[in-house]
Amino acid sequence: MEVTDGDDWNYRGNLAYDLTKTGVMRLAVAWAEELKTDSRAITSVSVTPGYLCSEEMLAAKGLTIDNWREDRDPNFRASETPRFLGRGIAALAADLHKHRFNGQGLSSWTLMDEYVFLTA
Repeated sequence: MEVTDGDDWNYRGNLAYDLTKTGVMRLAVAWAEELKTDSRAITSVSVTPGYLCSEEMLAAKGLTIDNWREDRDPNFRASETPRFLGRGIAALAADLHKHRFNGQGLSSWTLMDEYVFLTA
């Protein structure tokens, strides 16, 4: 499992950043192909969080965990913590049928819909 930025192949506005993030997605595809004959049915995916409310983002915006929803940016007010992505990753890891996602790029919101967990 690799964590990246985005679950699509659109250009991300900067060549180095784009190659880094899509490269991670490509690794999931390549590993899925390379490992498909392995008898252990290893699953390879990339996952992306949504707009992230991390410690680094809070510090950059001069906010704290107590007042972050006061930010004027509607995307940031609807952001998620790294823990949210972790819930999706944990649910995927526990799924006995996770191999159906082999080689795919998944998002935290796709995992939330698939495994029915909430932000709270």
